[in-house]
Amino acid sequence: MNKAYNRELIDQGKKVARELGMGGMVHEGTYTCLGGPNFETVAELRMLKMLGADAVGMSTVHEVITARHCDMTVLAFSLITNICITDYECHDKPNHEEVMDVGKMRQDTLKLFVKKLVEYIAQHNPQ
Repeated sequence: MNKAYNRELIDQGKKVARELGMGGMVHEGTYTCLGGPNFETVAELRMLKMLGADAVGMSTVHEVITARHCDMTVLAFSLITNICITDYECHDKPNHEEVMDVGKMRQDTLKLFVKKLVEYIAQHNPQ
């Protein structure tokens, strides 16, 4: 699938993030997915890194593919909640509680971003 995400909406999302002082928190990259529900293995993460992946999740890619097959215009963004471990010698391991804590810590920021983005899109993309 090519051009799954709408460039105009991506640019609008970045503009809103900059206006809210969140520009440094927003990154564009290659998002990939693995099945779940589980955290990725070191081997999977190393493979994805070699292939150029910047972030990994479980459902967004499938949702985007479905939306595009329905001819929907798509913008996707993700809140990155954990750093993936790619070292077999590291004794740290993914922790669901920490992932949830990061989500809670960023919920107000994410709410504000979504609210302002929807308002911006409504003003600049009348149907």
